[in-house]
Amino acid sequence: MFLFTKTKILKYTALSAAFLLSANANSMFTVNLSAAYIDGTPIERSVPIAEYIQSRIAYQGETVTVFSRIRDSYAPGATMEFTSFGSTENITACSVSPFLATPFFCPADRTVGNSVDFYLSRNMSLAFARGTTAHEAGHAVAFKRENFSRIGPHREAELLADCIAGAYAKQHGDKEIMRSFITNIDKVLGPSGQFLPTISIAEREIAFRDGYNSGNIQACLDSQDYQFD
Repeated sequence: MFLFTKTKILKYTALSAAFLLSANANSMFTVNLSAAYIDGTPIERSVPIAEYIQSRIAYQGETVTVFSRIRDSYAPGATMEFTSFGSTENITACSVSPFLATPFFCPADRTVGNSVDFYLSRNMSLAFARGTTAHEAGHAVAFKRENFSRIGPHREAELLADCIAGAYAKQHGDKEIMRSFITNIDKVLGPSGQFLPTISIAEREIAFRDGYNSGNIQACLDSQDYQFD
């Protein structure tokens, strides 16, 4: 997902005792993940501190691996930073609403903002996090190839990123990405695909499967189906 809003971003913060205790004013043993919305509905979920720490380590470890593999081969110079609910510091030249905090790509400084809290608040699998990270890294690949001075959220950009995510999954034998990403893609866009009114969930699935069937990121980049106007 591309992002161009100018509200405050949620910065990844160290898991210090102060942060953990302040994460939930009602309990010193849980981290409150309620500062998020799905389709306008607030999430009410708290996670035990031990589980939160363990999950952050797992999500960050696996998504860093995905991002590094794609960046090193196709988008050298791109970076990834982690965001957290509750922080108000910017980590990229772009920013995200604290009530959304979805993973995104910022073209201004070629940085992927990845949100562990986004995955945790929705109880998403590690496979879905890997697929989403591959999608956002796919935006960095396209941006590097086209050397765009300006790029916005349109259907070809999203479908190309989905194709790249599918190709990555096939290249690394990650069948779980295929199952989890396609099954849960509506958790990001919503069932009607309202983030981009001109794109449907079905179209995104087709693009992902195109990439998966070819197993070739370059084939996604060369495909006429995903060329930008």
